[in-house]
Amino acid sequence: MDNKLIARVRKMEDDFNMVREVMDDLESAVYNFEAVQRRIERLFHYMEDGQFLKDFEADERGELPKDMERGVLSEDALDQLLVDVTLMRNRLKELVADVKPKKDEEIIGFEEFDPLYNEPGEIPDDCGSYIVVAREEGEGFPYLSKEPEEFEGQDVLYVGEAENLRKVADIFKGNSAQSALRLNIGALHCLNPVKTKDGIRFSAEEERWLSKWMKENLLFYYQVNPQHEEVTRLLADELDPVLNLEHASPAWEDLRKRLDILRNNCIEDADYEKVNTQKTVIRVPKKGMDLETAIRMAVEDNASRIPEKFGVATVETMVYFTGHTDDDALAMIFGGVNDYGEKEQRVTFWTSDFGGEKGLKTFLKSPEGKLFRGDEYSDDFEFVTKAGDPKLPALIVAVMKKFLEIDEETKLSITTSAQTYKK
Repeated sequence: MDNKLIARVRKMEDDFNMVREVMDDLESAVYNFEAVQRRIERLFHYMEDGQFLKDFEADERGELPKDMERGVLSEDALDQLLVDVTLMRNRLKELVADVKPKKDEEIIGFEEFDPLYNEPGEIPDDCGSYIVVAREEGEGFPYLSKEPEEFEGQDVLYVGEAENLRKVADIFKGNSAQSALRLNIGALHCLNPVKTKDGIRFSAEEERWLSKWMKENLLFYYQVNPQHEEVTRLLADELDPVLNLEHASPAWEDLRKRLDILRNNCIEDADYEKVNTQKTVIRVPKKGMDLETAIRMAVEDNASRIPEKFGVATVETMVYFTGHTDDDALAMIFGGVNDYGEKEQRVTFWTSDFGGEKGLKTFLKSPEGKLFRGDEYSDDFEFVTKAGDPKLPALIVAVMKKFLEIDEETKLSITTSAQTYKK
């Protein structure tokens, strides 16, 4: 099935149910009406731009799961809901006119970007301002001693400006050496820092974790505006963002002191020396070495570098197509010491490499797939075992051959590296 279609209808269903609930209670709880204005506009847009009809027809063709809620695809129900909204807006004309503050013109005209729903290409490549917020339905932000200011009913964390707003979406991917916001969030989550030629970032595994956490817990709003510098200053004064360190606000002094300490710790901790002076690189195909042998050697190499105590930032083995970067890895083996002091190895495969929905479902139903944590909606799949498990190489090879279409002729590079903190 089309995952984007399912995600869209689920989001519209969520909007539909929320707006319906608020409309039912509006007479006794008028203030709730403000919280659903953006959802209302999305539903109007959903009906008016023809997407509703396309999704309705897709449902008629059986492209949505049978047990999935789809009240939003009932034409009469959605139409009646939007009529009710229009009538109520007329009754509460003065209130609706004041939903966005008249005196703060800089907060009007922002568009939402949801990394779980939207694509970066939907953002114009123009200059402007943006507001990063914590999702209303997210797990919350660490170390907040008070309630932040809100925008669209969600906690404001950061305001910024950009010459190209489309590039702001890069905060949800990449590495923290290229984003002060990512670095701050990673520091607050006490991730392990790594020093690179570009600056401080986190290990490859933790950067992936951070990207996933940010997508699931944050989103941002943007406004195209050539006067973005002035607008951003006004936004900072009005919204008192948590993570704008240069914005002098006594409300967040304790958090900023904590963040200063954590960032300084990152700089100190990232001053590491490598456990091995060089990376170990295995390339296949190679005369006298098949894929099984290469993977077994890599797994053993990875396990041999795990120290007796938890003192290593990363012990990583990346398997990727020769000529590609580690960011395009087919698999990753992470070796370390768990909270119980036991050496373990964790193997990760990524959803995008399984050849679409059909290949993914085949993997999940297989004996190999059942060993991994994750489902069809996950970004990745993980298998954890004791370091040196003799069955691990065979499992990795089986997944690669059966589900990733890797054979003995595929040119692969397998790189193992480790780094540890200086004493």
